[in-house]
Amino acid sequence: MMEYFWIDPKERLNKKYKDLFYDLYCMDKLSNFVYKDNSYMIVLNILAGLISGEKIVLVDSNLSKKEITNVGLNYDDVAFSRKNINLPKINTFEEFMSKIEENKNYWKLEIFSSGTMGFPKKVEHTFESLTRGVKKDINFKNNVWGFAYNPTHFAGLQILFQALLNANTIVYLFDQNPAIIPDILNSYRITHISATPTFYRKILPYLNKGNTVLERITFGGEKFDKLLVDKIKKYFPKAKIRNIYASTEAGSLFSSKDETFKISERMKDKIKIENNELLVHKDLLGYSSQIELEDNWYRTGDLVEKNNENEFKFIARKDEIINVGGYKVNPHEIEEEIKRLDDIVDVVVKGRKNGVTGNILVAEIMYNGNLEEKKLEEEILNLLKNNFQNWKIPRIFNIVKDVKQTRTSKKMRK
Repeated sequence: MMEYFWIDPKERLNKKYKDLFYDLYCMDKLSNFVYKDNSYMIVLNILAGLISGEKIVLVDSNLSKKEITNVGLNYDDVAFSRKNINLPKINTFEEFMSKIEENKNYWKLEIFSSGTMGFPKKVEHTFESLTRGVKKDINFKNNVWGFAYNPTHFAGLQILFQALLNANTIVYLFDQNPAIIPDILNSYRITHISATPTFYRKILPYLNKGNTVLERITFGGEKFDKLLVDKIKKYFPKAKIRNIYASTEAGSLFSSKDETFKISERMKDKIKIENNELLVHKDLLGYSSQIELEDNWYRTGDLVEKNNENEFKFIARKDEIINVGGYKVNPHEIEEEIKRLDDIVDVVVKGRKNGVTGNILVAEIMYNGNLEEKKLEEEILNLLKNNFQNWKIPRIFNIVKDVKQTRTSKKMRK
């Protein structure tokens, strides 16, 4: 077992597994509603709930009182309610795992979807659905995980349990300054990291030397970016690439080494594609009264392209498609083309309401500053005019210092 459990360089927090067990033993009150901005305290409450069998509800710390009420929760319960608990003293990792085994079959964890394009949905998961994608192996004993997701969302929970159930060390990277993350990766000899493409783009300008320690880089939460992968691999030549498809509603479903996902034999009766949209059978979903089903099938809102009967690749979210004068525009297609220019760090294409065409396209550009803004805009326009129809070309270009992101590290497209 690794000696350390949770390391947060920003907070200068270093917790060993024995510290975790002691902190759990010292807890006399449990927050069934976890509404905190301290990453370690969030994790501590989750694990206290798990080993005591108490249901936990994770509430993103940046939600306002009004937003908490809007998702159907009582603010006073969320902010102030505490429950007396008496947790056993745990001395070893084996004892800790034994307590998990006792409670895992009836323990529940409630989380909320990111609500990137609307109201968050409340979804109740079991230990089984949360750990569906977790792999345990003695060969994983020395893994060190870079934790680059919000710990109150599904992707963060996946990494927590993948590391925890293999007694690994977790180094908290979410909310860290992107400029120092390459040094953190080297200093703590992180071997595995899972993050959104947006996260990797933010650290890319600060990668100035190679790293041969990192063994695996996982992408998730957004459309796979082949150009970004090629750039990242130059700095991490020994790292294997994985692409994960998961959602708050269904958990982890697919894994691939590139943009193509394969529907396995065991999943073929639980997954289908209808009008280019991915549908998931209710058997794979967490419980939620807010999930609408059609004949036991859930429409994910993810548009995909079938390669053959059992393979597909993600194209865009259905609600990301922008209507420009009656034409449907996929912003990812335009972003991918713009990112081919060497000076571009990141870009997000959005729709802005327009009385004539319904929407016009606006491109927010983050670049390295090597060119004059006017010259950069000319290069982008020439590139797009050579590759796209007129309605796919943004009418407004805004240079930004940073591409805004949600609390789940995805591009903000509202």
